[in-house]
Amino acid sequence: MNYNFGMLLLYCALDKSICQINVI
Repeated sequence: MNYNFGMLLLYCALDKSICQINVI
């Protein structure tokens, strides 16, 4: 698991809209 991937999961938990943008 990369550090960036961990941060992505954190942002996903904080803001679903940010999560959707990052997933795409």
